[in-house]
Amino acid sequence: MKHVPHMIVGAPWPAGELPLDPLQWRHLTKVLRMREGDRVTYSDGLGVTGEGTLGDQTIVRGAESEVARPAEVTVVVAPPANKDRCRFLVEKLAELGVARLVWLDSRHGQGRPPSPAKAFSWVLAATEQSRGAWLMEIDPEPMRLADLTTGYAVCDPSGPRETPD
Repeated sequence: MKHVPHMIVGAPWPAGELPLDPLQWRHLTKVLRMREGDRVTYSDGLGVTGEGTLGDQTIVRGAESEVARPAEVTVVVAPPANKDRCRFLVEKLAELGVARLVWLDSRHGQGRPPSPAKAFSWVLAATEQSRGAWLMEIDPEPMRLADLTTGYAVCDPSGPRETPD
């Protein structure tokens, strides 16, 4: 069975065919060697998914459905110092369906959050790879632990086993 790629095509969608940007078109036709008429799945990143066929620099829309948003899980984490680990973290959270990522500004943290554009590109790639319907949101500015609202748990291997009030 041939691989069917999944593409994120930003909303709002025009009626009929969905335009592909040049990078998406190049990836589909040069890297994956797809031809017009081959099957492709797509999503708007906001819960609508569909299955269509590849057109001339477009996706010819087919059957579409709306996917309910999974549980609203927010992960707050200090950015890893190593950029590869930071990318791994962002990609895995996006693949798992986490709704929101907040970078934590901590006194012991040595890492810096990636640029919003770089982090979004990682989320986009991970969502396409995992065939996701929802894009994970990433807060652009780090947050201090004291600024978090109630209803969270702290996971620190050197800290006590308790949940803050």
